[in-house]
Amino acid sequence: MSPSSAFPNCCWRRARPPGHTSSPSRTTRAEKSDLSADGSTAAFDRGFNLWSRDLRTGTETQLTIDGVTDFRYATNNTGWVHGDDPVVTWSDDSRRIATFQHDGRGVRDLVLAGTNPGAPTLQSWRYPLPGDSVVFQISRVIIDRGADGACPKVVRLKTPPDPHRSIVSDHVACEDGNVCDVQWYPDGSHLAFISSSRDHKDAWLRVAATGAVRDVLHERSTTQIGDASLPEHLWRVLPATEAFPLVEAAEAHRRLEQCRTHGKLVRIPAA
Repeated sequence: MSPSSAFPNCCWRRARPPGHTSSPSRTTRAEKSDLSADGSTAAFDRGFNLWSRDLRTGTETQLTIDGVTDFRYATNNTGWVHGDDPVVTWSDDSRRIATFQHDGRGVRDLVLAGTNPGAPTLQSWRYPLPGDSVVFQISRVIIDRGADGACPKVVRLKTPPDPHRSIVSDHVACEDGNVCDVQWYPDGSHLAFISSSRDHKDAWLRVAATGAVRDVLHERSTTQIGDASLPEHLWRVLPATEAFPLVEAAEAHRRLEQCRTHGKLVRIPAA
């Protein structure tokens, strides 16, 4: 299967059992989930793949099929923090999901021993350390849920895997549960995202509609692109003006700029 091709026209579905009722609270207790914009659907991890649950009917649909150990979907793990909740960004119309396949293959294990009395409790998970040649990477995907009854379509973006980084953190999961540095156009037609280098000195603003990816802007700093003191939302998509206002932290000061889709930067005067 080529990187840009979608899964075959098939999917797994599981109807709710007799007497079953579904609600967001029940879904969250069973498996940590992320709700769609309209609140009708929950996305959650099961095994190594991403699933969705219709909260009105309880019907579950498997959205991805090729997740495996250490190469799973929507994984919330950056080493120093990890969890079971999926990392996804829903489009405003709740029809599309932006997420990634998280590659931890070859990354070292970290093992911790508890200090409880008696036999220690061991915990182990993938945890890259500074200087390691192999670190986490993410392969970005768009999931089209399709019309009611249609099987989902998963498309890989035609861009190399990104280091597990964002311009606000070494993590790609922001405080609101969304993928950091990812924004849908309001009509869900395009996805804008920022790819960051491992050392945070390079950043690429990119736009994708399907699998094709267009580079809008590349910026390099001698220190760091972004600002970890601001939790998220350092930039915005304004499709009507074909512009991306962004706050740029560079050389120890911030400036507000407007990036046109053809890559031209315009300094916005201070108030």
